[in-house]
Amino acid sequence: MPSTTPLKAIQNGLRKYNVTVPAYEIRQIAILLEQDIESDTCIEPLIQHFANRTKTEPISVLTNEAEVSQSQLESLPSVDTPNIISYQQKAEMVTSQASVLGVALSDSDVEVIASNINSQATETDELFSDIRGAISAYIQFQKQASQAKIQTLLADINHEQSQANQEISDALSTGLNNFARELEVSRQSFKSSVRASLKLLAVPKA
Repeated sequence: MPSTTPLKAIQNGLRKYNVTVPAYEIRQIAILLEQDIESDTCIEPLIQHFANRTKTEPISVLTNEAEVSQSQLESLPSVDTPNIISYQQKAEMVTSQASVLGVALSDSDVEVIASNINSQATETDELFSDIRGAISAYIQFQKQASQAKIQTLLADINHEQSQANQEISDALSTGLNNFARELEVSRQSFKSSVRASLKLLAVPKA
């Protein structure tokens, strides 16, 4: 009779707590808890991890899987249901995969990504692939949003600069016109003064 794998031993051990956990989730949590799923040393820590998530009293220990009653089996959640992955688990997996990808995410980034993961994957590799895809899509979205903000900012700066240049040009034109008018007034005044002086200096005719 082939020996029981650690993964199977964990699932068998959880039955006494009336808990059924799909293989992909056990592998995922093993990674998060840094447990070697191929080693017997992971069995007890992972059983305790999943058992502590429920307040259900343990049922009697069974010596054979065949002894599980039909009513007990029907009361257990389906092992193929991916919806049992909680938001917290998704957030942890997003953080883990972001670290693997070398991507720095804020808490709000993780929240947005985890909240929008609707993966139907039933295998760990598929689920991680979906999460990495979600992270990449979010980064691309943020990049496009940042570029749009930069373009808007540059357009605003160009508009303000153009407006400022026009105001300077208008002010310079007004100043030059005022100067020309004042210069003409001064020139006419000077001519009048010269004519008046010449009249005073004029020699009377004999």
